[in-house]
Amino acid sequence: MLILNIDIMPNWSATNYCCSGSREELQEFCDMVNSLPNREDVSPNGFGKYWLGNLVSLLGADWEKVFCRGTLNPDASACACFCGPSGSGNGVDMVIGEDGCVRFSTETAWGQSKDFEELLCERFPSFELAYRSTDEFGNFHTIHDPQKRLGFQKYEVYADDLCEVYTDDEQEAVAAILRLAGLNPDDYPGISFSRAEELTEEWRTEAADRDVYVELIQWEEE
Repeated sequence: MLILNIDIMPNWSATNYCCSGSREELQEFCDMVNSLPNREDVSPNGFGKYWLGNLVSLLGADWEKVFCRGTLNPDASACACFCGPSGSGNGVDMVIGEDGCVRFSTETAWGQSKDFEELLCERFPSFELAYRSTDEFGNFHTIHDPQKRLGFQKYEVYADDLCEVYTDDEQEAVAAILRLAGLNPDDYPGISFSRAEELTEEWRTEAADRDVYVELIQWEEE
């Protein structure tokens, strides 16, 4: 019998965090991240010093028992990439911002690491995490930001990968995408988000040869 050992390439996700808490614990976390040793000999994926398992060990847990396939990135604006995490950290240190919060990202396989989040908040009890997360293909868009610290809006309307509208108002987003699809918003009073998506998909299907591609993204609150 032939047995194949196949390592399936995951969908990579990026989660952007804003962490609030006591200044003492925030500074301790920053110092911990900025002084991470390079453990490429231990990392099963060669992610280098910012491998999540490296940080998990410093937080006092066994990296083999915590989901940590991916990296932490001091760059708070990291995006999901088909090639996976670079592990470089983009050459920046983690610092406490002027608003007293620490911002960073993780790039992890399949989705955000809830194991890492729970471990971090156990080690630093004062921490509260706001975040938004998506994967490289846009299969999900989740956000948790009750205090609006991240500065992101709930709806994004794109035309050819350029963000045309960025808003928390559902009807404003719906009207924008209807206009981009060549439809008059006044002809669709009170139209729902889901129905606007259906109409836009119909427009895309019927006019596949058109030059403009439009997309409406809704970030789901957790």
